[in-house]
Amino acid sequence: MRLLVLILMSTVTIAEAWSGNWNNGGKAKTNANHCIDETSRVKPTLGQLEMAFIGCFNRRFSYNGRLQIDPSSSPLKLVINSIDDEYLTKQMQTTGLVSYLLYRKGEIKKDAITPTDRLGGLIDHNTRLLSNSVGKSFTSYLLGHSICRGYIGSLDQTFADWPLLANTLYENERLGDAINMNVGDSKYFASHRVLFKNKWNKKGVNHEPIRYWVEALQGTSAPLFRSFNYSQFLSTAVMNYIAFKTGDGFESLLREVYVEKAKIEQPMEVGYVDRGAFPEDGRLSNLVWASRYDYLRIAIAMLNDWQSNNCVGQYLKEIYQKRVKGLPPSKPMRHMIFRHHHRYGRNYDYGGFFHMIVSDTNDNVFIMHGYGGQVIAINFDTGTIVVANSVHEDWDTARLVVDAVNQ
Repeated sequence: MRLLVLILMSTVTIAEAWSGNWNNGGKAKTNANHCIDETSRVKPTLGQLEMAFIGCFNRRFSYNGRLQIDPSSSPLKLVINSIDDEYLTKQMQTTGLVSYLLYRKGEIKKDAITPTDRLGGLIDHNTRLLSNSVGKSFTSYLLGHSICRGYIGSLDQTFADWPLLANTLYENERLGDAINMNVGDSKYFASHRVLFKNKWNKKGVNHEPIRYWVEALQGTSAPLFRSFNYSQFLSTAVMNYIAFKTGDGFESLLREVYVEKAKIEQPMEVGYVDRGAFPEDGRLSNLVWASRYDYLRIAIAMLNDWQSNNCVGQYLKEIYQKRVKGLPPSKPMRHMIFRHHHRYGRNYDYGGFFHMIVSDTNDNVFIMHGYGGQVIAINFDTGTIVVANSVHEDWDTARLVVDAVNQ
């Protein structure tokens, strides 16, 4: 049965379309933190990329903290048998792409990092790189382990036993609907943006804990009819619900997944709001910081779960079966993978905080994607994995992700 397929156009057509699709004149639009506007068709300058990495991807906001996860004493050994790729090298020299790994048949076949005359002075193999919305998929992975360990009953369980969401539209929503972004909260959230009035008129979900937002949502109820709505709040809520259900075992769960199973080599961090917020306020975010090789180690752990069909592997297959199907690329386009140059078809699927894009391959492929071009793509049939990190998504995702993971 065809589980998941990626939409492919002719490689030549894609490459030709990609190469002429950007304006090299002027400067890209940025905000006060030097984050580069995703909708801009202007290629950012090297100076803009440097400032974006420092100010947007690595800034330690005064009200944000990070929970550190110490690495494994026996990290997973990675076999590196990398071959030169002229096209990949050129991409590293001319785009916002800073790290690229292609894992196939148990080996790293392509391994590239930004050169010294680009961002090499800021990034090395051990640098902890920001996940952005790849962290949503990691939250789903944690949820699978929470269910398998008995902390949470199933995806049919609701938030009703969590006092923090009481008397809001989320109170009786199923976890399965929450991780499918299908609870009908489009009136209140759109991606990371907040659409309703709140005490301090905050506009970004990650800037305040859950308690702050639900105080403004008291008395709200879920609509009778709902539709897919990509919402940062939902992944934040699920992350904090996991912490609520696991209690004192939360940090042990993190160690089990990332240290004992994935066997990370470098310290890893989980973000949280640290401005007067307590754990019971729901202060965790889904953001993580990990090294380039440790992102691959986590992806390998997911691959092993799927292929061994253990409890977590069955969870991954369940979220595929219960996915939201046939989403149009119109309004949700800006939230989906390859949002700036989506040339792969007319619709896509989404399930369990993973992108599942319909196309012409018979393979089972899950894709994790975050702002700026953070990508992890796993082909569960062939074992091929692509891990890419970038400061701006002006690089050729068609060739380096879609074509690569489809082999």
